[in-house]
Amino acid sequence: VDAGTYTLVVRHPDRQMAERLEVVLREGERTWNLDLGRTSVRGHVRNEAGEPIAGAHVSAHVVDPEDAPGTFRVVNHRGGMSESGVTADADGHYELVGVASGTPISIHAWVDGLAPARSGPIELAADQERSGVDLVLEVGATLIVEYEESAEALRFLTATHVDGTTQMEQATGTSVTLDGLQAGVWTLQLLG
Repeated sequence: VDAGTYTLVVRHPDRQMAERLEVVLREGERTWNLDLGRTSVRGHVRNEAGEPIAGAHVSAHVVDPEDAPGTFRVVNHRGGMSESGVTADADGHYELVGVASGTPISIHAWVDGLAPARSGPIELAADQERSGVDLVLEVGATLIVEYEESAEALRFLTATHVDGTTQMEQATGTSVTLDGLQAGVWTLQLLG
């Protein structure tokens, strides 16, 4: 490797987000020490009645500065745009270790049958531990689109809420199902 400045991207199953580090290599150097932060976020996922939601998927996402305040974009609420995540325990508790520091992030949670939720933007210092980032999942609607086998092959259904939330599901057989839709106006697009 030539001497110079490099960006090292570290991914590990125990870390929720990739760590990006600037590394300066001098002529003849082949080793260097890394300090991977333990920045973490923890909280609970509950329903509208305050009951814990065991099994909810929780993940951290870097906030896109191009998004207007209040918007929430995902490719698929079951895992799109997330590097990894955790599952809430029987008490609805989650902990995300190895989240990005020094940049705004939001915490997202979802489970089948309920509308996904997200925290507002939070920014953490390196090695900071933030607790009390609790999320409430509300009852969501289910939309099933069925079509005849003779119809042009439907591969995906995309639904976009007026607030910018987007969900996409792949068709199976002659139908496609979106669940956990929050209340409000949705625009649907069928993709063949």
